[in-house]
Amino acid sequence: MTLEATYICIDNSECMRNGDFAPTRLASVTDACNVLCSQKTNMNPENGVGFLTMANERVNIVETLTQDLGRLISALTNLTTGGKLNLIQGLQVGQLGLKHRMNKNQRQRIVAFIGSKVDNTEKELVMLAKRLKKNSVSVDIVCFGCDENIPLLEKFIETVNSKQQDKDTSHLLVVQEGQSVADTMCSSAIINPDGPPSGGGSMFDVDPNLDPELAMVLRMSMEEERARQERNRAEQGGDPSQSAPPETQAATETAPAPTTEDEVLAMAMKMSLDEANQAEKAAEGNSGQEPMEMDEDMDEEAQMAMALKLSMQNNTDPEYDAMMDDENLTAEMAADLGIDVKKNEKPDGDGKQ
Repeated sequence: MTLEATYICIDNSECMRNGDFAPTRLASVTDACNVLCSQKTNMNPENGVGFLTMANERVNIVETLTQDLGRLISALTNLTTGGKLNLIQGLQVGQLGLKHRMNKNQRQRIVAFIGSKVDNTEKELVMLAKRLKKNSVSVDIVCFGCDENIPLLEKFIETVNSKQQDKDTSHLLVVQEGQSVADTMCSSAIINPDGPPSGGGSMFDVDPNLDPELAMVLRMSMEEERARQERNRAEQGGDPSQSAPPETQAATETAPAPTTEDEVLAMAMKMSLDEANQAEKAAEGNSGQEPMEMDEDMDEEAQMAMALKLSMQNNTDPEYDAMMDDENLTAEMAADLGIDVKKNEKPDGDGKQ
């Protein structure tokens, strides 16, 4: 897990009152900041997050670096708009706040939300980008509502960016009008630096940013189940690429899904008989007994009686062997289940029951 200290720089200029990003640009940024703060604090309990505003009369540090998510969310609700954006000064103050972080092992990152025109020149931004790169500060920028900023910000990110394990450490995200800032950011490298989950979405349709505990439990459960299956395959000495015999796989692929209660009962009974027959075949060499098979002419009660008898035969406990020899006890157990064993017995060669 990455250990980071992050300063969020928010554009709260007069342009952030616009309603092209519902309900307003500033409200959209606030929602995105809530998601970002949750992601950073959940990623590592020692991560620190702070944020500042870059407009009004001066750059204002609203919250210093903290691990308290409640303080961050509470402070985000008190933002006001006014004045013009001062991007360079905001980034410089963010860098200064990261420099004085308590834990020097934390990586430094600035995430800036820009929704109004940048008045600084390209030369000024490139000089600042070189200074940030020299001090190992990564910068993520979310730009929306002002397309004329894009070439300038692309040059800035290109200058400040550096490679770590063949991955970019700084990113530029452009949100088009009509899109949600928070949703677009969740699917970007700002939230998912390692890329989206396999399959193009979150496992089990659970957003790890909204419910990280549930996502972690599901992931651990899947890993444990995968490890258990691997152990079973290794013990059986089979091919790890095959999780079941071909007959079982074919039956699973071709069998239709049961729709009624009778079909469910019939399928469960058939599976029980199949398992019993497989166990009988495996023990045939030792016991010398022929496996019992179900007659197609048997009615439902006869099939249930046969399943009961097979399940008792599969038990190797001596007490169960004694129960097997006691026909009266077997008849009583069948009677408890509402099965008339005598009624379903096959006639002998003379036609007698």
